[in-house]
Amino acid sequence: MNLFDVLAFLGVLIFLVGLFYVFFMTGKRLRGVGIIVISLAALAAGASMSENKRAQDAGFADANDLRLATQAGITDPKVFADRKAQLLADEAARLAAEKADKERQKQAEAEARQKAEAEASAEAAAKAARMAAENEFFAPPAEQVAMIAAIETAKAQFQQATNDLAKGGVRRERAKAICAAQTSRKIKNWSGTVDQLTTNGDGLGVISVKLSETAAVKTWNNSLSDIGSNTLIDPDTALFQKLSNLKEGTRIRFSGEFVKPAEKTDCFWESSMTMYGAMSEPEFIFRFTDIQTMPE
Repeated sequence: MNLFDVLAFLGVLIFLVGLFYVFFMTGKRLRGVGIIVISLAALAAGASMSENKRAQDAGFADANDLRLATQAGITDPKVFADRKAQLLADEAARLAAEKADKERQKQAEAEARQKAEAEASAEAAAKAARMAAENEFFAPPAEQVAMIAAIETAKAQFQQATNDLAKGGVRRERAKAICAAQTSRKIKNWSGTVDQLTTNGDGLGVISVKLSETAAVKTWNNSLSDIGSNTLIDPDTALFQKLSNLKEGTRIRFSGEFVKPAEKTDCFWESSMTMYGAMSEPEFIFRFTDIQTMPE
């Protein structure tokens, strides 16, 4: 057994002692960690000395020269000595090339990240600008906001009413509130979402537009009910052509006029068959004159 083997044996022994301190000597674990660190350093030094000794036994100055000769396929120390300078230069060039490649790759990755971040930022900015433009384009006029508020308030009161008499009173008060909010039958640039888009048996356009989760405006869906109201949309009109390009769920801005009934039950004509439907999800008969979508 040579000196290096002895040192390796001692290093392993010290390492085991350190492990014993860590796992079995509760109050001396920190000391055990220190012993392990020292033993690992000693083992590494011993291994390096051993490699250098083997290289020297083979006729080379140290382990690094032996490694360089092995990479070049050289076994004769004299041949290596003659070519060492060139081999070192080649090795330095190789390492420099590897470093340069890593730097280029690192730079390319950084540029790719910057480009992706810039694109994401531009996309977010465009999306925000589009959203702001949509919010401005579809901003409901004050009259629409007031009418929806009147409908929502009345719905809550209707649900809390204790009997049908009280519910009827709520409906009459809602009619007054709606008339106060929208003094004219004609409206311009209200906003909503297309809820239904079809034709009746005669091929006339039928549309329903949601003003909110609760309320909607719509045409009649049959010619008999539409007598005198004239809400169904003629296929020969520009309005019908605009509707032909829409889909249900499309957000729109629209103009037109409410249909005024002879009685004053709901201020404007509400088409539900029951009082519950009229107060919970009112649908007002409406004559559309123009529809606009968000410009591209």
